[in-house]
Amino acid sequence: MSELQCAEDNFARKAVYDLKGIDPLLEIIQNSNLRQNKCLVAAATGAIWKCSSAIFKTKKYVDKGIIELLVSMLHGETEEILINVSGTIEEMVKADISYAGTVKKCSGIPYLIKLLTIENQELLVNTTKAIGALARDTESRLEMERLDGFRLIWSLLKYPSSSVQASAAWAICPYVKSSRASSEMVRNYVGGLEVLVQLLMSSGEVQAAVCEAVAAIASNPENLAIMSDHNVVQYLTQIALSQHVNGNDLLKSCLAKAIRECCVWGQNSKEFGQRQAVSPICSYLSSKDSDVVREAAKALCALSRDPQNCITIHQCGRGVVRRLIRHTGSRDEELREAAAGIMSNIRTLALTTEKIRFYQSKN
Repeated sequence: MSELQCAEDNFARKAVYDLKGIDPLLEIIQNSNLRQNKCLVAAATGAIWKCSSAIFKTKKYVDKGIIELLVSMLHGETEEILINVSGTIEEMVKADISYAGTVKKCSGIPYLIKLLTIENQELLVNTTKAIGALARDTESRLEMERLDGFRLIWSLLKYPSSSVQASAAWAICPYVKSSRASSEMVRNYVGGLEVLVQLLMSSGEVQAAVCEAVAAIASNPENLAIMSDHNVVQYLTQIALSQHVNGNDLLKSCLAKAIRECCVWGQNSKEFGQRQAVSPICSYLSSKDSDVVREAAKALCALSRDPQNCITIHQCGRGVVRRLIRHTGSRDEELREAAAGIMSNIRTLALTTEKIRFYQSKN
């Protein structure tokens, strides 16, 4: 199908939308006779998926019933069509979370949960992404809990595919962040946290997602304690010291976030310093990516509560301190507060050291 072949970049997708190329695609999947031609339907749904960023910017096609139509295709279709439809639902809910209510109303969530049991890598990736997007909606998330969807998502962390593992870890994040019951539920999965922590030693694709999941789960002290017992500090440090983190801004941002959250428990902050994790995070302050700089500063603020880490930050060179001073005037409130916190901790340590030296000299 020409629309599918043309919609390979954002410009082409917008052109398909502007030239009313979506209408004939909808006519194909609405026509009961044409629906019998599965190759044609697969091409049509594939084109819709690729153009979904343009389709769901407005409610034009939503008002025409495209959500209800897509949900009706989540069962009884070929796996290729299911891949396209689940991918479209993810993009749709990302564009506007209010669409999640329509998906739920049309009984789309049970269909998506059932797709998690099909042994198709690409389908599992798209379905977990769709469920992760829907998990940001309270009512949808509650229905997923009733259907045991979170357990199925968690079980996919063991699936022998890095893409599936990564999408499962990403799907866990919004659920953990939004559900009060998730903290206890996570602990009920025997060996679940150990599996998650061990995935930190996977490929970069998986590592970023797992770091994000670790950061979300670590907000609960009991879960953080369990992950600490499973050497989460050691694994996060190994990522920070590895070469493949270079050039991967997403991984840097997620890693810094995980380190920040893990500093809260026990002697974790001190252990990060002993394992030489502080200097690599300092280097992230020179990144051109604003998210990386912000998360690095927040991680360093947490790390700087340990005196030795304060010294390490100061010894990383004048460039680091200058950047921190400059960031105290940033328009980004989180970055500004983190930078000020680091400088305050360094200053407090310096004053304490001077006082000790003063009293020692008097004696």
